[in-house]
Amino acid sequence: MSKWRLEVFSDGVFAIAITLLVLEIRVPELTAPTAAALAMKLVAQWPAYLAYVTSFLLIGIIWVNHHALSTRTMRVDRPIVIVNLFVLMAVSFLPFPTAVIARYPQLPPSILLYGVTLTILVVFANVLWQLVLRGDHLDRNAATPRAVRQTSLRLALGIVAYAIATPVGFFVPKLGIALFLLIVIFYYVPGGLDMDLEKAPKHPEDVTN
Repeated sequence: MSKWRLEVFSDGVFAIAITLLVLEIRVPELTAPTAAALAMKLVAQWPAYLAYVTSFLLIGIIWVNHHALSTRTMRVDRPIVIVNLFVLMAVSFLPFPTAVIARYPQLPPSILLYGVTLTILVVFANVLWQLVLRGDHLDRNAATPRAVRQTSLRLALGIVAYAIATPVGFFVPKLGIALFLLIVIFYYVPGGLDMDLEKAPKHPEDVTN
């Protein structure tokens, strides 16, 4: 598989997964339609809004980092393609635990399912990064040593953070949900390969005459 095909396929999976997240936010059904009743129903759906925002931001930043990595990857081999599939499998599965935690935010099993999914996703992302890095697939001219170190550190921290937040959320669901959101927000702070996307090599099809 060419690098271009891997990127196109990956972008398609990301787009579908991020779109499916909104399906859990439903139009309230009212027995006696009034402004007050509708307002109360809409407010009562706050777990669905929070789950949607958290998962949307999560898939979004994963896509940003995936884009930053793929543009700096000179070539792909079979192990990279296979591990990338596992990353996409976790991403495409994410709408399900998002729907569960939106419906049952106070129940420990829903927190556990969501947290385990995120942990597995970050583990696969770390394995993908290590394959690119240690297999000498990374374009060193487009990735500074500092960016490489920061990327390795941020991915390792992600595994640790979710591994801690998940059991905490199992015993204290509200705290776990807050930690999941804080971890996602942390990854929106620039660092690693995503700091200088404009310096990344461009595909031939991106260059206009």
